[in-house]
Amino acid sequence: MRSRTTAYLTVVFAALWVLPAFADTLLQSRFGVNPELVYRNWEYASGQYYSAYQFDIDSLKPTKNLGTVDYQLDDWFGRWTNKIGQGVYDYPGTGTLPAGEEPYDTEAYYFDDDHDNLYFATIMGFWTPDWGPWQEERSGWEAIVQGDFAIDLGISGSQTDNWGFNYNFGVDLTPEIRPTNPYQNVTDFYSGAGLGSKIYRTTDGWYLGTPVGAVNPYPGNPSDAHTNFDPAWNGGQGMTYVGDATVSWYLLEFCHNGETVLENNWATWVIELTIPRVTLPTLNPGDELYFRWQPGCRNDGNDAHAFITGHGTVDTPEPGTLLLFALGAGPLAAWLRRRKDQSSE
Repeated sequence: MRSRTTAYLTVVFAALWVLPAFADTLLQSRFGVNPELVYRNWEYASGQYYSAYQFDIDSLKPTKNLGTVDYQLDDWFGRWTNKIGQGVYDYPGTGTLPAGEEPYDTEAYYFDDDHDNLYFATIMGFWTPDWGPWQEERSGWEAIVQGDFAIDLGISGSQTDNWGFNYNFGVDLTPEIRPTNPYQNVTDFYSGAGLGSKIYRTTDGWYLGTPVGAVNPYPGNPSDAHTNFDPAWNGGQGMTYVGDATVSWYLLEFCHNGETVLENNWATWVIELTIPRVTLPTLNPGDELYFRWQPGCRNDGNDAHAFITGHGTVDTPEPGTLLLFALGAGPLAAWLRRRKDQSSE
């Protein structure tokens, strides 16, 4: 049980620090999100204060394409310490306490679509694969890898976890090799830095990204909550390469008086993916999808239902569907239906 101390915030001053211009990113150009910080001074015990910058939650809300954008916000703010294993995490009730605290906090998910692409963005406190796996000081420097990106289109025949998430497609973001021993430490099978972009249709092969000491948000089932997949696993069975996404992973930098400031005393990163619709089964307006990124030690796994999961509704028909309506082309309609049916097999 986590102990809770005096839980109130004092706003020392309400000035906000705006991220430098980044108009070429999806976060700004597609979603119109310009994250800002506000300074907080929280008295977590009598006479003891925790000072940090917190996201202004309104600055995480989209301002562009409001008729089509879907998003989920869950920014946690609190004092994180070296008391892992003691169950003591102080916070003033802001957001969902993530498993592993601020370095594992997924702040927001965003989704949008147009005729040609699906657009995804994630704001979180976990660094890029270009830096290699994160080593958790509070757990004896255990290495914890970044996760791959999973998409659930509701297609049967793929792995499904206890939360009902179907691992239908994945973007292989991290160069990780699946271990032959399911409890082998991640440092033994991480193959080096780099950021991947290949998209796979996956029916099998997802696994725990950190077999040793991974946080499992669903008690009693260590096979739940998959994070990564390896295209070379089992001779490539269980997954099929279908194309490439455009992927970026970058640091949000905030400045005040010429100095860098951090959100909740931890660096914040963004993952962005543009996925061509032609690589996926046909999606029609009104179709729903779910998506998830998480590190090998999970995220938001203490108070949430497993972890925060992105949810989106498709708003735009594909170009082929538009042609269907324009021409009344029955054979083309039948072909598109067969394409979708085959993807469900």
